[in-house]
Amino acid sequence: TTAMSYESSEEQLKKQNQLLQDKLNQLEKENRTLRKSLYELNLRLAENSSRTQRSVQFDIGELLRTNTTEPPVPRDEDDELAVPHATDQKQDPRHFTWKYELKGHGGPVYCVRFSPNGQLLASGSFDKTVRLWDAMLQREKVRIKEHALNVSDLSWSADSEFFLTGSYDCSVNLFSTERSKLVLKKEVAGLVQAVAFSPSNSHVFYIGTTQKQLHLVDRRQAEAAAVVDNDAMVNTLYPYRAEHLVLTGDSKGVLKTWDVRGKGGCVDSAVNGVRKPISHVAAAINPHGRDDEGRYLAVNSYDNVLRVYDRGAEPPKTRLTLTHTAAGHIVNNFPIRCAFFQGTEHHSKTKRLQQTPLDEDPELQANDEEKLSGSVHQSLLLATGSVDNTVHLFDVEGREGIATPLQRLYGHTGRVYGVHFHPTQPFLASASADATIRIWFAKNRRLEPAL
Repeated sequence: TTAMSYESSEEQLKKQNQLLQDKLNQLEKENRTLRKSLYELNLRLAENSSRTQRSVQFDIGELLRTNTTEPPVPRDEDDELAVPHATDQKQDPRHFTWKYELKGHGGPVYCVRFSPNGQLLASGSFDKTVRLWDAMLQREKVRIKEHALNVSDLSWSADSEFFLTGSYDCSVNLFSTERSKLVLKKEVAGLVQAVAFSPSNSHVFYIGTTQKQLHLVDRRQAEAAAVVDNDAMVNTLYPYRAEHLVLTGDSKGVLKTWDVRGKGGCVDSAVNGVRKPISHVAAAINPHGRDDEGRYLAVNSYDNVLRVYDRGAEPPKTRLTLTHTAAGHIVNNFPIRCAFFQGTEHHSKTKRLQQTPLDEDPELQANDEEKLSGSVHQSLLLATGSVDNTVHLFDVEGREGIATPLQRLYGHTGRVYGVHFHPTQPFLASASADATIRIWFAKNRRLEPAL
């Protein structure tokens, strides 16, 4: 009897060991895929490092033709690049200035997001913690350590009552905001790259993984509501207001819209530029348009180009149309994020410009447009992090073509991974590898009413 019991225990140990070995092999395979992508970009960097151009004007055509990764340009004391873009010299009232710094994380900060009600700021870090900050009072309110590895992404429910965290420990945690209590822990296959709540239902959220899967989770159900298989790693995602539709950006550089009901599958796809991996997507949401789907979509990519698409009046029925490209920042195979700021008066400005008679004096029309663009509250701005330790800010509401570089924000001493704007105020948060979060305020601002 003792011998049989010993054999049974030994067999169980062998099975457990095999399961652990299989999981280790899978993780090593995913790691090799990530390292291969990094190696290819580093090789291109070495081949083209001698071609560095010292100019503040960005030639988008040359960038797209060569697909190179330019290293940061050294800045001397007398170098014109020491001054954020040439437009800074005009003291544009839409420029942002550094106000204060939030410290506390023990490692690089990968993601940062204001709550939809604007009261809190959430951050996730390599130190495995998630922190909630009162950004206006400049203090940490809550520190949570429920993950075993770095926190890769964050999301808030539309009512700000819950927040979601994803990690490379292959899990997603759902917390209540009021008590910072863990409500649900969801484990998945593969490293978690992206998480996002449904904008119309705080019970529903999505997960994107390195295992090439998109998960739809309803926390009222024990099992995942749906799991969709992609042909590439899901790096980022953006849910539609319709719960069954979600847009993803993947490691093959393809934007896809999925219908996660039954066997709906991929209902639309578009290649983003030159098929380089997509690092992030962000939509421009009207601050007071609670049913707004987000007319414009920004897509950050490993080719160091930030593309802005017009999604039309009824996405996904209307197809994506490329309107602007922005360059100057460096992604270099890092999970660099971007964010829109849409002023509370942006729609009224757009309407006024569209109603200008065609036979009006062009000079007067240009002066009127310049006057309106002077207020940050009437602007549509786009910010992105960068490997060069700065935040890049662009004006993306002008004529179609190359977006206007508005400003570079200096101060971080490490890569800037994430940026996010306050939902109503012209406040910008940036998260960096230097383990800090910086808060920036627009020069031309006024306090807007809370949502």
